[in-house]
Amino acid sequence: MSLRTFVGWALLGYVIYLYINKVDIVPGKVWSYDATILIITGLIALMIIAVWLFRICFKKPRLTQVLMWIFLILFAYYSWITDYPVNHNYVFLRDILVVLWTLATILWFTKLCIYDKCQKIEEKKKEEQMEIIEV
Repeated sequence: MSLRTFVGWALLGYVIYLYINKVDIVPGKVWSYDATILIITGLIALMIIAVWLFRICFKKPRLTQVLMWIFLILFAYYSWITDYPVNHNYVFLRDILVVLWTLATILWFTKLCIYDKCQKIEEKKKEEQMEIIEV
């Protein structure tokens, strides 16, 4: 849990660094577009930190997780973020997003990102829904 939280904080710190230095992450667009992309990425990093710190449970956690990660991979590609050196500041936001979201999607198969608390809640709901049939 601490490693995942550290990764979330590192992503948030990198986004703040890019925002403060007004690094052009989408060439050919005005700064307000770059700022919007950075704010969305920062909010995503905060959401990841909150989910990992407070262990928030979702209905159908595996489906929610895979849809979230696929959305984030597509966000990295279709927001036109470009990785390139700018004024000797190397921008690797797109690569970082793609690697993090791809690893998290792969972890989906192992259930490492689904908390025990959430699994117990799901099992309890299944037990409540089961009907006992006597013969």
